[in-house]
Amino acid sequence: MADTNPILVLAPMRGITTMHYRKAFVRHFKGLDLEMAPFISTVSAERINPKLLKDVLPENNSGLPLIPQLIGNNPDDFVQMAIALHDLGYEEVNWNLGCPHKPIRKKRRGSGLLPHPELVDSILDQICDRSPCRISVKVRLGVSDKSELLKLIPVLNRYPLSEVIIHPRTAEQMYDGTADLNAFEEALKILQLPVCYNGDINNRAFFQ
Repeated sequence: MADTNPILVLAPMRGITTMHYRKAFVRHFKGLDLEMAPFISTVSAERINPKLLKDVLPENNSGLPLIPQLIGNNPDDFVQMAIALHDLGYEEVNWNLGCPHKPIRKKRRGSGLLPHPELVDSILDQICDRSPCRISVKVRLGVSDKSELLKLIPVLNRYPLSEVIIHPRTAEQMYDGTADLNAFEEALKILQLPVCYNGDINNRAFFQ
């Protein structure tokens, strides 16, 4: 049975859903419960460049609850950025394991981590206890193999993640074709964590 009181989230899109877009959207449209900001790259530096955090500074927010998203594969860099965001007042961050763009995934970031559950396991093991923020993850079905997410789920289930957001396409699909609802349902059956659906919610009929 469909949830009669779903939580509606404005999904992030790099270069589009910036603070200006989010403010304009909330000013003219109602119904959202929270927003997720486009990803911030984790960096190896003694001091984080303030420009990296400009889009998520509290004074630039639309007024709705906002969850910053991080992308990277270095546990220490992730924790450092999570601490900086916690200092700004954030209680949760999202780890992007879904970005489909080739330059990102070739560096084993975004969806490039999906074929490597052992690496994801190692990173989660090093960040979950050290991050002052709750951690959720955003995933796709895989790079080209839809079974990659199914192989990753047992790893995700071992950690106290606040949520798993699933876009049921492969990275190679980018945004082409249609979302695979059967694959989403298969993943839903074995996930032991809260799940959020993402992708192709373009009209009321699809949502229902």
